[in-house]
Amino acid sequence: MKKVFNFGIIVIISMVFVFMTSLQAFATDVPVLDGQVTISDSVGNGIFSDGTYTATAKGGMFYKTTNKITITNKTESRGQISFNYTVEKANSCTIAGTAVSGSSRYKATVDANATIEIDLISNSGILNITATLTLKNIAFQTIADSAEIKVEFDSSLGAVTAGGDAIISGDIVPVGEEGVQMVATPNSDAIFLGWVDEKNKILSTATTYEQEAIGSVTKALFTKNTTNDIPYFKVDDLYICSDLNDAANAGTKIILMSNGTLPAGDYTIPTGKTLLIPFDDANTLYTTEPGSVSGAGNYATPVAYRTLTMASGTNITVNGEMSLSAKHFAANGGRTNSGSPTGNVSFIDMKENSSIIVENGGKLYAWGYIVGNGTVTAESGAEVFEYFQFTDFRGGTQTTNMKNGVFPLSQYYIQNIEVPMTIKAGAKETTYTSAVMSSITQKFSINFFGQTDAMFKLTDGYVVKKYNGSKDRLIVELKGNMSISSVKLKVGLLNTINSAEYELPVNSNITIDIKSGSNVHIEQDINLLPGSVINIEEGANGALKEGSSI
Repeated sequence: MKKVFNFGIIVIISMVFVFMTSLQAFATDVPVLDGQVTISDSVGNGIFSDGTYTATAKGGMFYKTTNKITITNKTESRGQISFNYTVEKANSCTIAGTAVSGSSRYKATVDANATIEIDLISNSGILNITATLTLKNIAFQTIADSAEIKVEFDSSLGAVTAGGDAIISGDIVPVGEEGVQMVATPNSDAIFLGWVDEKNKILSTATTYEQEAIGSVTKALFTKNTTNDIPYFKVDDLYICSDLNDAANAGTKIILMSNGTLPAGDYTIPTGKTLLIPFDDANTLYTTEPGSVSGAGNYATPVAYRTLTMASGTNITVNGEMSLSAKHFAANGGRTNSGSPTGNVSFIDMKENSSIIVENGGKLYAWGYIVGNGTVTAESGAEVFEYFQFTDFRGGTQTTNMKNGVFPLSQYYIQNIEVPMTIKAGAKETTYTSAVMSSITQKFSINFFGQTDAMFKLTDGYVVKKYNGSKDRLIVELKGNMSISSVKLKVGLLNTINSAEYELPVNSNITIDIKSGSNVHIEQDINLLPGSVINIEEGANGALKEGSSI
């Protein structure tokens, strides 16, 4: 029996070997960049779609599998091949014999008809046996035979040196085997975005750049970085000037890289894509959970880091996501400004007759500020996020021990979006804040407007929320049917504040206008703080839940 078993094992191993070998016979060349480059893999499962190449290597219980990916320069010229790679769940991966892991960018000079070899090796066992290699932003640049590069730049915005010598825009710079060092210096009223080729593909963002004999034109890209200038957007490794639609079509994450005015026209952020107005050099993106800072003395008055100005007649439709990113201050007991944006923040300045429309499924994260004279509309199914800013927070224990019916967060402000914002029934507005309790930053969100589980439940119609900065007043107009309900806030790990147990305050800087034909149902005790105003037009109706009071 033992000999038969051993023979069976040999047969099985042989069958596996034949099976794996037969898979390799299906390897095919995939043309990339109009046939300048081809990619093939030994297993034959490589897929190229929308500029992305993906191949896998799948192991088994007792064996690992190697998939050899071959990238070939199919031109008759020497050139540079570059790409972004991501390696996932691999036992190992090498590119041209060098071990790599995670994600990074690779570039190499390749002779005509020469190759770059990638070995992707899977794990064996039960879990994580499929290794994946993903290649994006694949590029090929011919190495110039003349070893000369034309250098272009706007000399009114900055200066460029090549090999230590000052040059003028349009100069032909000789590039030897070792390359030439070029340095860009922006004027005091300008910034330097980077070095790009003739198609605005980013070669480097450092002011000092080692130019190789690649391509025919290199540009030093300067911009004035003022709100009156043309905005530049970065998408993957491209700079796109002015046209937000072109930027949205080029990739999934669109980053505003300079202050500027978006020209009049209709623009769309498609589903699955994000426009980021950043607040720092790292282009940090915040969505449902923004960052915070804490500690006495760490709050800083908000300053505009990056501003997108929307000219009159500019309309942005958001089917995907738009994020105005910024950090907020998390105060502890006795300090103010909790939930307030702090330090560098992002801005959108809307000129008259400009609009942002957040469609069903779209999301607007307004952690920075939207100011000006335009309008924002949240259609049914849209989501909008703002900070819940509050003052005079006394601390976690003191808050939860309050038994006199006064809601502890009685002075609050929700005004990151200062322009009139129409929230239609079916849309949702979520506010976010945090505070330091027992040396731990506790985070919580409050559903402010919505159809269910919200402080203000809008069942039909719409609400217009607008902020008057000159009077520091938030005005809320209701045209429809709405109920005012309780809201729960989690304080620390074990405590919860339920507004149903308190008098829910209408803040002193709030005016509520209930338009004719509208109906409001108040489902808990509310307290009109000194300075708050409720205007009820003729034909409007209000109902107070039995046992509740104002």
